[in-house]
Amino acid sequence: RLKKNEEVVLKALKKNVLSILYVDNTLKKNKNFIMNALKQCNWGTFVENIDDELKKDREVVFEAVKQWGMSIQFLDKSFAKDKEIIMTAVKQYCNALEFADENLKKDKKIVLEAVKQNGYSLKYADVSLKEDKNFVLILVKTNGNALSYVSSDLKKDKEIVLEAVRENGNSLLHADKILKKDKEIVLEAVKNNSYSIQYADKDLQNDKEILSVATKIDDY
Repeated sequence: RLKKNEEVVLKALKKNVLSILYVDNTLKKNKNFIMNALKQCNWGTFVENIDDELKKDREVVFEAVKQWGMSIQFLDKSFAKDKEIIMTAVKQYCNALEFADENLKKDKKIVLEAVKQNGYSLKYADVSLKEDKNFVLILVKTNGNALSYVSSDLKKDKEIVLEAVRENGNSLLHADKILKKDKEIVLEAVKNNSYSIQYADKDLQNDKEILSVATKIDDY
């Protein structure tokens, strides 16, 4: 009886979403109950175990990804092509981009939304965007760590790398080794984050001017 009791099950889900595993199937099929649970539990992980028909229900799917973007991986695959659903998922958790349809991985608005949260999420974008210099400039200005997944040619591009290290000095780690020997770039990186000196070419790690800047920032 308790497994069918909505009040009891909702309390259980609030404490531990894995309690869905022990819930009666009638509740797993109950849209009103699942919607209510999603809104109150603030975590959509239990959707993996709801009824398959509800995984095809757009209203349920929208609420699930709004609560936890990564829940998109457990829902009907057709929603991977739904731009609104994917954007909602990515806004909640950037790595939901991994489960988007290939065409949506080419969508600049969606990819930019992911990179705003975490530059490393560029990993899941279409390769064409990683080679697009104008778009990559926007990305690295937003989050320097996006440099980690841009094309190898753009990792050699001084303009791109300068913008990346200005936003996040530690993104120097992802620059081409040639640019790690570029004093201007290393200075900009160190101005942003003194610890980024460790990613510079060894010769520049001993450069007096760079060391002076790094020391001043560190002391401050």
